[in-house]
Amino acid sequence: MPEHAVWCELAVAERQQRRRSTTSVASHNLSHALAHALDSLEELELDDRGIVEARAKDSKHWLQETSIARHAAAACATAETVVDCCAGRGALSERVADAVDALRGTQPRYVLLDRAAFKGRRCASKRLAFRGARCERVVEDLARATFEGFGRRLVCVAKHSCGPAADLILGRAPAGTPLYVATCCHHLCTWAAYAGRGAWAARALDRRDFEHAVRLSAWATLDDADHGGAAPAGGGENRDEMKALGARCKRLLDACRVDDLGGSARLLRYTSASVENRLIVAAAFPD
Repeated sequence: MPEHAVWCELAVAERQQRRRSTTSVASHNLSHALAHALDSLEELELDDRGIVEARAKDSKHWLQETSIARHAAAACATAETVVDCCAGRGALSERVADAVDALRGTQPRYVLLDRAAFKGRRCASKRLAFRGARCERVVEDLARATFEGFGRRLVCVAKHSCGPAADLILGRAPAGTPLYVATCCHHLCTWAAYAGRGAWAARALDRRDFEHAVRLSAWATLDDADHGGAAPAGGGENRDEMKALGARCKRLLDACRVDDLGGSARLLRYTSASVENRLIVAAAFPD
């Protein structure tokens, strides 16, 4: 099972309900407030600090993980514990360990937090232990997870934080914890879990606007069936417009999450390997 499917499975029924006909671009159905909020978004320039030159054998997942790890490396090199949320088999933790080694830092303890138990040779826990890093796996749903006992100097990283998983990480991580959370699968987001409701309301947006934006966000990944996209009828121009509107909805949902985090939190476009290319960063340690 692909690692990202772990959280996607949580909302299969919800995804089926949200799928809708995509026969035309529905921008004329947007409320005035939502249309204004989307039009007011600034484009995100690619932050290339974590970008590596792709080789033929490199998957988009490896490129994404490497970029996240490079952004988080300085904080992780001075942390007691790195909590890899929605860790899957722990590939992101491996990339973080590589980045810490490159800085010649001391390896922290790695906690692989996921609702599913991953075992076998493909799991990173044994490889991390082999290179001298302490590693443990915690099998727990994020909705019930606590970060107690993980140490006082934590860093939270996440790549497969699909939909509401990102909101749970942002809401449950201890205050002041450095966060490096890659968001995806916005079509699975729920109003109950959403961590950006304050900033959403400040833009004169309501729950109906949220549900509309969440549905439209699936259009950003029309070419990827794993993300709930449905092929539209009509020509390529219509399809491109729909994908652009979906991408703006994803960016708005993330922008409100960042605004509600406050402080030094920011939103980065951290990779060019995928349309799922935004990283929420809230760093209290030097970066």
